Amino acid sequence: MPDLNDWKIVDLSVPLAHQATSEPMPAEIDYITHGERGLEQMSNLLGVRPEDLVYSEGLGWAVEEVRAITQTGTHVDAPYHYGPKSEGRPARTIDQVPLEWCFAPGVVIDVRHKAAGDMITVEDLQAALERIEYALKPRDIVLLQTGADARIDTPEYFQQPGLGREGTLWLVEQGVHVIGIDAYTLDRP
Repeated sequence: MPDLNDWKIVDLSVPLAHQATSEPMPAEIDYITHGERGLEQMSNLLGVRPEDLVYSEGLGWAVEEVRAITQTGTHVDAPYHYGPKSEGRPARTIDQVPLEWCFAPGVVIDVRHKAAGDMITVEDLQAALERIEYALKPRDIVLLQTGADARIDTPEYFQQPGLGREGTLWLVEQGVHVIGIDAYTLDRP
């Protein structure tokens, strides 16, 4: 494994947001502030009185109460998301996906030329890899760049190309365990 000082780590996450336009089932976030509700929660749960909270001058905590599906914002789809079986065995749930799969070299495959609704084919993947003179290695993380991220927080965010079965299987056959995308979903809408 290369020295971590040689790695470039890029944060590709999308923050959770209340009623985000780019979510088909948007999260609902209730922002509980230090005052009345935060203090009330601490009093009810912990028996704390305002005079006990010296350093916060009698104020309680501030928390966010989030109601969201597991597909909200930046997320990882475990094999179980797609079906109860994978390769004839019970599909892995997210807690069964090895963490080391998520820390590996990544390669960006530029498919921005594909139109909304288009299939990203094996030929598209191979051509993109040839353009950057890269051969996939087992455990590489493939990052599909569709350009959809430029439309996040708009209804047009969902207008994207996506992988089909053949493209997905080809990547898996190359030893890829993780595929990322700058769009809402890996497959076509």
